[in-house]
Amino acid sequence: MRCLLLVVTSVLLLVGFTALQTRQPIAAESSLKSAKITLSLTEIRIPNVRQGEMVHADFPVHNVGGQRLVIIAEDRNCCKEEMNRVVITPGHSEMLHLSVNTGNMKTNRPYRYRFSTNDPDLPVIDLTLIVEFENQPAFTEIEPVPFHDTQFP
Repeated sequence: MRCLLLVVTSVLLLVGFTALQTRQPIAAESSLKSAKITLSLTEIRIPNVRQGEMVHADFPVHNVGGQRLVIIAEDRNCCKEEMNRVVITPGHSEMLHLSVNTGNMKTNRPYRYRFSTNDPDLPVIDLTLIVEFENQPAFTEIEPVPFHDTQFP
């Protein structure tokens, strides 16, 4: 009887130990161990802006991970003070409210803002406001072309 109990216990321990060793982590399980940011927008175009106008835009941010998501503005001039450090609990969303004071600007241009996060897969995010002034052609970003001087060999 004691031998049978010893054999059964040994088999159960061996099966349990083998199951633990071969267990593979599930992707959803690993995302629960950290913050996970999702962004539906990274760029907002604002047309028909008047010179000197203050421009505002909201970027929705979602935390689909299992830990608090912390977002810190690297440029303190992008937003109101309460937006410099945002904490989003798991399963919730917030709006990042960004502002641009166009001042004396007359030319269409992008305003890029960088944020640090504690999401291990996306530690830095860049959000862009493209300001397009009245009576100006739409802003188009072009790639720089290397200069080749053909006059001199």
